[in-house]
Amino acid sequence: MPLTSSNLPIFLDEIVTGMAVQSMAMLPSMIGVMAGVQTMNVARKRFGSVGGGSLWTEKATSMAEPTEQTVVELYSQDAVPMEYDAKYVIERKLVDDSEWGIIAEYGAQLGDTGARTMEEHFADMLDDLFVGATNPCQDGKSCVHSAHANKGNSDTQSSSGSNSLTTDGLTATRYAMHEYTDDNGLKAPSRLGLIAIGANLETKAQQLAKSALDPNNASNAANVFQNLSYVVIDLVDWTTKWIGIDPVKMKMNLLWLERIAMETYGRGDLFTGKREIGGYMRYAKLVRDWRWVYGNAP
Repeated sequence: MPLTSSNLPIFLDEIVTGMAVQSMAMLPSMIGVMAGVQTMNVARKRFGSVGGGSLWTEKATSMAEPTEQTVVELYSQDAVPMEYDAKYVIERKLVDDSEWGIIAEYGAQLGDTGARTMEEHFADMLDDLFVGATNPCQDGKSCVHSAHANKGNSDTQSSSGSNSLTTDGLTATRYAMHEYTDDNGLKAPSRLGLIAIGANLETKAQQLAKSALDPNNASNAANVFQNLSYVVIDLVDWTTKWIGIDPVKMKMNLLWLERIAMETYGRGDLFTGKREIGGYMRYAKLVRDWRWVYGNAP
């Protein structure tokens, strides 16, 4: 019996699914590199942060009650996953004539475009760090902002600068991140361990990260930023912009929440002589606190 769309739909769907998954895995992913990836099993996930705690006090006596501190809720955020899907139509005769190479390409295209959809959305999220239009931080402002207000006092803090990507610019960024405090004014320094750049700054980043000597100094000074990690985000709309990052805090606050991983499925209709293949996925993205990043727009 020949393999046709009427008697082998499962085999066809397996080919499409296999190629879709393979194609999706081949696209370099910045989501896995930068985001804290979590799974969701609910339609809405609430995140909250608290503050108000101070440094612990020394006990007066061993039997004394602990000193009570007042802790209050600072911010709350809801993550709601959105749905994304696509569908392609294959002519029945491609299956009847065993055109498996062409059919496999349909599956590869489905996986590739699904992966690119997620990467584009993640790049949009990074672009928005400077704007705060669609993914503001928990304080309602863009993560890169010059006036983050402390809830515990009247102070403001800045995570925004205009430093160029040079040794001096990295030094200024590192110092600024080191001066971060929590909402009560207690020191909460972040450590510059990673920079994220657009493609235009890749050469500069390579010079800074791989040179034994300072590429911006004519006196053969040592390059204190040698071996600094960097990541190139090809899809962001950055020409001279770049961000300094605390990698540990980034994973805690730049969140990608997967509700339904990409799946594929098929449906045949002998009356219309076609077979449809589709894909579906569902995810949310969220930025929590801003104290993991310092953005520069020279």
